[in-house]
Amino acid sequence: MRLGLPLDVIQATNNLSDERAEYGMTPRQIAARLNREAVSSPGCGQWNASTINGNRLRRIGILNNELYLGRIIYNRQKFLKDPETGKRTARPNPEDEWITKEVPRLRIIEDALWDRVQALKQRYSSRWGNKRQSNKRLFSGLLKCGCCGGGMTISRGDRYYCSARREKGTCNADRGIGAAELEQRVLNGLRDILLGNEGLINEFAAEFKRELARLRKEGHGARRRLLKEQQDLERGIKRCLD
Repeated sequence: MRLGLPLDVIQATNNLSDERAEYGMTPRQIAARLNREAVSSPGCGQWNASTINGNRLRRIGILNNELYLGRIIYNRQKFLKDPETGKRTARPNPEDEWITKEVPRLRIIEDALWDRVQALKQRYSSRWGNKRQSNKRLFSGLLKCGCCGGGMTISRGDRYYCSARREKGTCNADRGIGAAELEQRVLNGLRDILLGNEGLINEFAAEFKRELARLRKEGHGARRRLLKEQQDLERGIKRCLD
């Protein structure tokens, strides 16, 4: 054990930069290869491209993690709580607030290899950038691959593909489907089912009203929470001024 990870993960980590630098393998290709070879990921599951590539600005992901150089960086980010969902969201801190500590005993790769990989990453990131599908579709987050059961995401324009094949290389589903075509199929199917059955139409309408009432109730609850927080802050400010 080293760095709190199993030995096979450390060995795999030590080879990732070599593969990226020497052979120009993309993070997706590396993840697929590690999954084929049944090497456990740091979380003891399957490898994902994002585990390797991470986020360059936040310095997360194996190819960005300076811990492997024997360098720990503290205070890179802070976590803020969403008042409506209660979930924590990471936000990067300015680099002048970061705290760096050298820990040579944790080094597992050399500076020269690190610099070559960073130069390669910079070359391709500046060419294509980090493009993400941000527009929500009607069935975003709801679709499952018929081959492996994994989620499906938009790629190559406006088509759904298996994300497990794209990010992990663990699925053989090499065909996608156009988002507009899929939506039309589902909506036409619902129409055909509902139009011939008045009972189903009534049940659909009742469920729609229940869901609408639930969303309204949640909205009122969120507003009440925000109002209470505002009042608490105002009282705190008044105490400080006093």
